[in-house]
Amino acid sequence: MVLLNLFLHMIDEMLPKKARRIIGTILLSIGIIVSIIGVVMVLLVLQEGGDTSGLGGVGVLLAWFVLGLGIIISIFASTFFMKNLTETFDDILAEEDSESA
Repeated sequence: MVLLNLFLHMIDEMLPKKARRIIGTILLSIGIIVSIIGVVMVLLVLQEGGDTSGLGGVGVLLAWFVLGLGIIISIFASTFFMKNLTETFDDILAEEDSESA
């Protein structure tokens, strides 16, 4: 959590708002495309009743990995659209600290 907080502070300080929005849009687009590819791969594997790619279980794992990667990229891209990037994340950390105490 501390590394993520430092990373978000660096992004907030280094990039202007317009650049963050552009990067966020690009990352979100990539995440959506990768997620669609992952969904298609998973559906193809499930539709045929098994992995017929000749890779055995690795093909199934690869399909789920691609789907998960797309979701992670999309979630990461959403951080670029926050209005006050560091303040919002600091509030989340403060709430977690108060709940754990």
